[in-house]
Amino acid sequence: MIPGIRIFKMPRSDDVVKMLRADLADAGIVYRDDSGRVVDFHALRHSFISNLVAAGVYPETAQTLARHSSVTFTFDRYSHSCRKAESAAFETPPDLSHDSRQARRATGTENAKAAGNDLASSLALNE
Repeated sequence: MIPGIRIFKMPRSDDVVKMLRADLADAGIVYRDDSGRVVDFHALRHSFISNLVAAGVYPETAQTLARHSSVTFTFDRYSHSCRKAESAAFETPPDLSHDSRQARRATGTENAKAAGNDLASSLALNE
């Protein structure tokens, strides 16, 4: 690769915007919704990063793929929580069944006083 040499002939940026808007229209997607939000290349960037976060990608990987200078900028500005994920968090209650309690006892995370004075027991007591 030689800096400054174009490998592909790229359309002018105005033409790219026109192509995107035509594609949106063909797909039945409005460019600007009732809330004033627009579908543009910047919105695609927000969606890309939010989808990386939703997929559980490491923060540093999302930052690198976004080509940002900091993880904080990537997550504070570009990642957005979706309502579906927020709702799912409430739909998954903790397992408080009797079987779950027995499993915690078997691993030493319940009734830690009987387990001894090691670090794991101390942590279990402090939860």
